[in-house]
Amino acid sequence: MPEQLALQIDVPECAPEPAQEVDLIESVIRACGGDPRAAVRELLADADFLRDQLYIASCLLSKVSLAAGSLSTSGCREA
Repeated sequence: MPEQLALQIDVPECAPEPAQEVDLIESVIRACGGDPRAAVRELLADADFLRDQLYIASCLLSKVSLAAGSLSTSGCREA
């Protein structure tokens, strides 16, 4: 099996600095102006939106599968 060719350049001034780990909780709170209650409110709203999007996608995929003759659309309300 042929070996993968790689270019190895050891130049200290070109070496990237190690990435610092981002504190996601602190980032979300900071994005909400430092208000932790607003941060939780935003996260819950995002979760609700994503839950709706997953439900819609699931129903659409079920309808496509039903049209192909395999799955049912149980639990999906008609739009």
